Amino acid sequence: MSSHRSEQLTKYSRYPRRLITLCIAIAAGILVADARLPIGVAGGVPYVAVVLLALWTERPRYVVAIALMCCALTVVGAFWSPPGPVLWQAVLNRVLALFVICVAAGMGLRRHRLMRAHEAAIRDREKAIEEVKILRGLIPICASCKQIRNEDGLWDGFESYIRDHTDADFTHGICPVCVEQLYGHAIDTSKLS
Repeated sequence: MSSHRSEQLTKYSRYPRRLITLCIAIAAGILVADARLPIGVAGGVPYVAVVLLALWTERPRYVVAIALMCCALTVVGAFWSPPGPVLWQAVLNRVLALFVICVAAGMGLRRHRLMRAHEAAIRDREKAIEEVKILRGLIPICASCKQIRNEDGLWDGFESYIRDHTDADFTHGICPVCVEQLYGHAIDTSKLS
């Protein structure tokens, strides 16, 4: 998300009452215009803009309340409008307007939910990256005994050095080659693989 859009959303989510007041004022204007249009005109469709504006609050209950208000005003506008030429077209237009209002609200709420989940995943990833300790650079290690020289110039065992400088820990086992070297043919190495 761009920083400008993020700032806009933060601005409106800080003052949701102002945005809701704006939504109600625009919805009232649409209702007045709808009441003057003949019933056959799709006067309920502009309410979608009000629902989309309400999505900036980032509060689902406000979006649902605005969507329900817009649906109610779409129905009220149908009764207040002057009669039109064909009733079935008017009814179909109002049903389609209700459908579009509900779909816009539902898709917007889903998008908000997905954005929150995405942001949470990014925060979790960044936290995990911060917790990862990585060994970098050259590590002075003895060519014979494999001990590692630490920052103080002392020699540590490989396991203790790794344990002290990372979050890794060790479990121990023995490979078939070492079993053969240490125990000879006393143990069947084919069962160890």
